Amino acid sequence: MAEAYRSIAECFQARTGKVLELEILPSAFQPSPTTQPSSVLVDGCSVGVFKQALIQALPHARAAFQVLDDRRLPIGDAVLNASHVLLLFDPEFLTAANARKRRLLALKAAADRPGQGQGQGQGALHRAVRDEMAVLDSFFTSPLHRHTKSPTLWHHRRWIVSTFYPELRHAPEKAEEPVEAEQGFHDAELAVVIKAGERHPKNYYAWTYARWLLTFLLRSSSTTPSLLVEQSILSTATDKVTDWCLRNPSDVSGWDFLWYLLGWKAPSTSPPPALPISAPTPPTQPRSRKYELLEHILNVAMTYEWTHEAAWAFLRTAIASDAALTLRERLGLLAQLRISRNEASLIALEAHETGKVCDGMVERTVLWIETRTGGELTDLAREGSMI
Repeated sequence: MAEAYRSIAECFQARTGKVLELEILPSAFQPSPTTQPSSVLVDGCSVGVFKQALIQALPHARAAFQVLDDRRLPIGDAVLNASHVLLLFDPEFLTAANARKRRLLALKAAADRPGQGQGQGQGALHRAVRDEMAVLDSFFTSPLHRHTKSPTLWHHRRWIVSTFYPELRHAPEKAEEPVEAEQGFHDAELAVVIKAGERHPKNYYAWTYARWLLTFLLRSSSTTPSLLVEQSILSTATDKVTDWCLRNPSDVSGWDFLWYLLGWKAPSTSPPPALPISAPTPPTQPRSRKYELLEHILNVAMTYEWTHEAAWAFLRTAIASDAALTLRERLGLLAQLRISRNEASLIALEAHETGKVCDGMVERTVLWIETRTGGELTDLAREGSMI
């Protein structure tokens, strides 16, 4: 029905630039012709679209795309509204996503054209890009199971950031320092990824986008920031992702991104030379922040007796690898694991029990590390009287 399409499209158009919490209401919640003539339920920025109404609006939305047969025609509001409805129905509707790309490119070409209206063109481009990001934010942070893990939508966001990063970094009405602009943009993007990870656990596409974004911001030749900005972004991201992983210990994609953060190597810095194994640790030598973070995660895992394979896989990888920790730090964490394993074995032996499931995870973690390193860490630890 045309009325259903009009109602949904007008609801979105009236809230352009706002991040909405969208939800598809099941067929059991049918709108009553007498009490609820609309096809949507609206409460502020919370919008519920009746499933039956969305299905009825689909043919009218598809019909609006017939104007795209002639590529010389500009993409107007009618096509933009139709693409919004189409993507709400099917997040993998590539034609709708590409139409929105063409509109942004057309605005960019108009803004780059010299003339008296260049300033107005730049303003229109800034608004359009930020409105498009708001649409994607709505899809990724709403309880829409397919949208939060849609490869088409995440690639669309990646294209927008890589193409219109200057417009996203600097808002026309704000005057920010470079550190604040870079940090603020990354924090906002990471917040969307984290929310999408909560909406759809083990969200591979969301965390893959987070990886790409970090590389784009810190390694791209056009956006390479100062060392201060890089350290600020990495520090904030590590804290937020660690907190999220501790609250979602079974999410392998989150742990994988945290390991990516910990293994990040700044090109302008080099690690201090490693001390000989037999030399005592100087009392003034501070423990690295990465070591303290991993030690905290290990203590939480053993205290709460975690049995999540994702968390233990992260820990054993971090200890066995030299990408994030020094040799001494790896030996220290391995010592804690071995002590915990030995204590658990003694308790189980005295109680004539088989032990807890978590104890088995610790045992398998130690064996995995020893097998992975060929027993090298264990031999070095014994030589240095570390355990």
